[in-house]
Amino acid sequence: MPTSSDPMDLQFLPGWLKETDGKNPYAHFRGDEGENNPRERRGRPSDRPRGPKTDAFRKRDGDSARPHSGQKKHRSEQRHQPGGTQRREDRPPVQPANVVVEFGPDPKCLQNVAAEIKSTHHAYAVFNLARMFLQQPERYTVKITSKDGPLYRLGPDGPVSTTVELLERGAFSMFQDQFYTKTVTATDPPKGNFSSVARCKLSGTLLGPTSYHAYQPAVRSLYEKRFSKRMSFAEYTARNIENISDPAVVEEWKSQVSQTTTWSTVNSEPAITFTSSAAVQAHFKSEHFPRLLQEVQSVELTGPASLKIKDQSLANAIRDAWYRETKFPGHLVGQLTSGLASAGLHLFKHRKRFLYVSSCRPQLFTGDAGAVRDTVTRILSLLQATPGLNRKDLAAQLLPAEATAEDLQKMRIDLASDLHWMIAAGHIIEFQDGKLDLPLAPKAQSQQPDQ
Repeated sequence: MPTSSDPMDLQFLPGWLKETDGKNPYAHFRGDEGENNPRERRGRPSDRPRGPKTDAFRKRDGDSARPHSGQKKHRSEQRHQPGGTQRREDRPPVQPANVVVEFGPDPKCLQNVAAEIKSTHHAYAVFNLARMFLQQPERYTVKITSKDGPLYRLGPDGPVSTTVELLERGAFSMFQDQFYTKTVTATDPPKGNFSSVARCKLSGTLLGPTSYHAYQPAVRSLYEKRFSKRMSFAEYTARNIENISDPAVVEEWKSQVSQTTTWSTVNSEPAITFTSSAAVQAHFKSEHFPRLLQEVQSVELTGPASLKIKDQSLANAIRDAWYRETKFPGHLVGQLTSGLASAGLHLFKHRKRFLYVSSCRPQLFTGDAGAVRDTVTRILSLLQATPGLNRKDLAAQLLPAEATAEDLQKMRIDLASDLHWMIAAGHIIEFQDGKLDLPLAPKAQSQQPDQ
């Protein structure tokens, strides 16, 4: 993000490439943790006032300065429920996976940036462009390379994880339409006088009356799918199931269970029909999941896909790498310079050895001063003595105030014409913030320290 010490301010970029509000796109990422638990929503980084941007990645589990920390500790002393496990607040933070994470520019976005630079004669700071690419997930790609064992991926473009188990849990819901046809048939509503139904507080799922024959299987199924990694079954049933006596809710449950769902295999003769979710998922796990699962050493994801990774260790590794890259986007700059050079743009280093890109190749004016208009030599002399002026400053110092309106208009046209020619020829560098400077001589450039 540009600061006051940066060599140029990029706020003049087109709207689609302007900086965002500086928010960390990974600040809200919770991996495979649930979204509906009020206890887990409290104290998220996005809900707390925070200071500088560097606080955006402060780990929640290690933040000892939270308000009411004593109260949290008191509650955590009672975390051991009968037959239960530790509460999430007291579990150690998930360590980042042992992987190498590299950020690159999104090809389409890079193409748009190159076209925008070509449409002007401005010089853009490459490091500032790199930071702007990192501010929006749609502008970059993420390459993950494992240092240890393989990574696992479902299909060529599916989710990625360090473990097979995590992919297995969500594989059926993601690929069921590809292998099965789902049919829902209306049936008679359940018979009986039901005055209340049980409902899951966390997900809002209606589980049915506690006396109904399918109640216990429904509770167990929901727990295994959604909450088995977060708490014990005893803790789940004791704390997160409520009875609702509203007749409208009872009727809603009746309409939900007044249906029969079947799944039939696709592209198989004869087709196999399953009448239960457990049966069709078992078939998917044995027949299709092994063929979808891939072992890879490295994968490349889009920026938005990197935000959806459910493997918390991978998510933490990407988050930490993003934080380091925004501080010094060295790898992304290397990718940008290669892509911009391939697009026919010119890269050069200027004062303090900052790296810039432009459609014009900077080169010193070596022509005969007598062969050009006096305006050209006056512009060059003024910028040599006072670099960093803009067009308005040049006009104020080069145009005489006592000239007639007609003469002044002609001199303005000549000044603009000569300035445009020198910028297009590379004899003057016009930076994106409007400042003007002369190219440095090769000797002067070599004496400048690198950025």
